[in-house]
Amino acid sequence: MSSIAPSVWRDGVRWWKSRPDRRPDCESTLEHPAGRVRTLYRGQPLAPWPRLRREGTPCGRWRSGRAVFLRHRSPRAVDCREAASATDNRPRGWSGSNSTAGAVRTHLDTGNGDGTGMNVLIINCGSSSQAFSVYRTAAGREPVVLISGKARNVATTTQETPYVQWTCAGQTETRECDLSSHAQAARAILAIVRERSVAIGAIGHRFVHGGSEFTHTTRIDDSVLSALQRTIPLAPIHNPNTLSVIDVCRQRLPHVPQYAVFDTAFHADLPEAARTYALPTALAEELGLRKFGFHGLSYQYVSRRAAELLAKPLADSSLVICHLGSGGSSVAAVRGGRSIDTSMGYSPLPGLVMSTRCGDIDAGIVLQLVRSGYGADEIEDLLNNQSGLLGLSGFSSNLTEIIAEAEAGDRACQVAYGVYAARLSHYLGAYTWLLNGADAIVFTDDIGVNAWQLRERVCSGVEALGVILDPVANRLAVAGKTAFVHAPASRTAVLILPTDEERVILDEVMAHLQG
Repeated sequence: MSSIAPSVWRDGVRWWKSRPDRRPDCESTLEHPAGRVRTLYRGQPLAPWPRLRREGTPCGRWRSGRAVFLRHRSPRAVDCREAASATDNRPRGWSGSNSTAGAVRTHLDTGNGDGTGMNVLIINCGSSSQAFSVYRTAAGREPVVLISGKARNVATTTQETPYVQWTCAGQTETRECDLSSHAQAARAILAIVRERSVAIGAIGHRFVHGGSEFTHTTRIDDSVLSALQRTIPLAPIHNPNTLSVIDVCRQRLPHVPQYAVFDTAFHADLPEAARTYALPTALAEELGLRKFGFHGLSYQYVSRRAAELLAKPLADSSLVICHLGSGGSSVAAVRGGRSIDTSMGYSPLPGLVMSTRCGDIDAGIVLQLVRSGYGADEIEDLLNNQSGLLGLSGFSSNLTEIIAEAEAGDRACQVAYGVYAARLSHYLGAYTWLLNGADAIVFTDDIGVNAWQLRERVCSGVEALGVILDPVANRLAVAGKTAFVHAPASRTAVLILPTDEERVILDEVMAHLQG
């Protein structure tokens, strides 16, 4: 080991002792520059370390000492130590100078008081996944992503092992862990952020269904939390999951402000003919029965970005957007950046076939289930958790796995895949008609950007309608990358466009912080 100044060593020891979350689970040996050796187990020295100063340590020495300890603590070098400034990475309770002018940082990153100069954690809780990003904000500059990732196969039935995958400082890591609930996923995500020693100044959450009460981004306090609890019946899969994540964040980061950003807000101004159910008007108004629509954060981002890629003003654009997720999926007709209609409704249950949700069914089936002795809770669980791809295939809720089995000859998976594709084709046709033709059909989210077989199936054989797919471009499209995959003769563009709901949530939180 190269020579290390004793002062740097002392500063590193202090950092090591202050961060139990970064300690190795195995025995490791560190050599003091004076020749003494300390053996550590789970980061605890077998002999006492000298008493160290808490204040006044120059930042350069602190960084050097920290780097020394991280470099020698285990074979895995820290991949994120350059992702944020030294002030952001300092341990709890640190007080010291960051520059010749001096600065003081605590574990709570308060920024500049207007939302700039802080790290903002965004958590996007889906039905079977949980995406997250940490952004560093700065006045007058584009936010910088410090960490981004996704917990996959959360609280769902699939043949694939649950895991969290994230990228930090250009390096991608994967960790298999317990993701049996969204609360567990949130704990895993917070542990990853904590391991990188990134202080958090605010948290933004995607909240799927705000009902009629919540149509704008809202800071979460006790009274708001109570009101959010009342929205659980509106989205019985999503809202409880997000509330459990909020609860974990309140426990782990009690002093960090949290904000709810609502997925239904984009569809709040749906045309009356689209949002109204043919029920007795007085009853519908009394119970708030109307189409709300979902995945609004995704549609907001994708519609704007697609217009840019089409070199067309958003106000003049007509798009059919397919948000096809690993859990929930929907389609929207978007004209001029506004939602004209969408496949989901009062709840996230209707519309497309989904991983475990049935999508559109005859209401008479629900009545027959009631007559057969099923209770409301049983029916809710049946339609939300036991149906869709899982119910049809009896094998998996994962479309990729179902397509593979269908191609291998599994009859149940062939039926599941066929029903999924047919329902999607139905909405593609309906919304193209509604828009009087579309500038583009856009595929987004996990299935939308990755399942080339599905895109080929629903976009083939419709040449007379002006949609001509380029099968080679479609198959060669790189997963997770933006690409046009239509033939030159196609009147309607076919676009693969990854969504960025986290960035929309960030923008909403920043707008709220800045007043």
